Amino acid sequence: MNKLTKKEIMKNLEKTGFFEEIWEVIPGLDFEKYFSEAYKLDSEKKEENVLINLSGHDKITFQVSNIKDTNEITKVINELINHIINNSKWFEACKNGTSTLVLPALPILNSMFISAYHGLFGHFPTISWYIRDESGFRLVNTTIDLQKQRDEYRKKRMKLF
Repeated sequence: MNKLTKKEIMKNLEKTGFFEEIWEVIPGLDFEKYFSEAYKLDSEKKEENVLINLSGHDKITFQVSNIKDTNEITKVINELINHIINNSKWFEACKNGTSTLVLPALPILNSMFISAYHGLFGHFPTISWYIRDESGFRLVNTTIDLQKQRDEYRKKRMKLF
């Protein structure tokens, strides 16, 4: 990924209205340093989106071991993260924000996995999910960009305080 100039970052942020709000909260922020990785220009996101199915449904790419109690959750999180790290295509897609994750159905596992993912890659993932209908499991034709959701709620938070 090419490093963005301050001018490119500011132009990108001006489109969202985020620039004015963050500037009021953090005067003198070094935009180039802070946002160059977090905000990519649309032109940099033209890479193929990689579906990473960790759900255990349909074409299984990774099967989560059975979790009998909460003490095993950290072990499973490490298995999931290591599986992504050890697959160079998946790792690059996660690093570049060009992946869509289909997560296992266990909510506590998802929450902890998303925290680990964010800590590792510096952004929240885009996610999708499977539904069960008369023909079995199928991937929905919808994704949720959790980083975009976070950014929208951060703007709302700034207006509250």
